[in-house]
Amino acid sequence: MKKAIGGLLAVVLIVLILAAISYVRMTSFSCSSACVNNLRQIDSAKEQWALANPGTNGQEAVVSAVNQYIKGRTTPACPEGGIYTYNPIGVPPTCSGFDKGWLGAKRPHHM
Repeated sequence: MKKAIGGLLAVVLIVLILAAISYVRMTSFSCSSACVNNLRQIDSAKEQWALANPGTNGQEAVVSAVNQYIKGRTTPACPEGGIYTYNPIGVPPTCSGFDKGWLGAKRPHHM
């Protein structure tokens, strides 16, 4: 009887560990997706601002002006705790919470 209970506890422990790992991965993926989405919003706002201000290609983006094209008119908050850098027009924005910008970004630094 004691062996059966011990075996059952081992199975329950393994299931709990696997569930915790899945939860951590799911949460991390969700935050990463939100950060990538924010980078896309910033890039789209930069493009809109550049279209409204001809001759700005290659120039540093004016954050306050670009933010006028983002819902809420402010820089989104990174769920990873990173800081967004707008970069010059024509260069994708980046986040300090990612290895590289949203083009091909798959892995936050904290993983």
